[in-house]
Amino acid sequence: EGLKNVQGSLKEAAVGIGMTPRQVLWRVELPNAVPIIIGGVRVALAINVGTAPLAFLIGANSLGSLIFPGIALNNQPQLVLGAACTALLALLLDGLVTLASRLWLERGLAR
Repeated sequence: EGLKNVQGSLKEAAVGIGMTPRQVLWRVELPNAVPIIIGGVRVALAINVGTAPLAFLIGANSLGSLIFPGIALNNQPQLVLGAACTALLALLLDGLVTLASRLWLERGLAR
């Protein structure tokens, strides 16, 4: 989706100044699509962290080892602890991706 949303006028201008298709991709399309691509990465990361506790159901050791026994034993503090740890992990990873993307974009703008 990110590459499809790059304005046609930007691509036309790049071709107009003599860029090859490869140069248009690397110098125009990808830099303009990076924010959308990073948004997709952030959403995918949040979904994966949110579903990771389900690994407990197949015998893996995960944050689900706090959540699912908490549900089964009606142990609310244990359940909330597992959910809070999962949410905290998702927020931490999202913050790291956001920070990395900002640094990357700022470095690209400084060129």
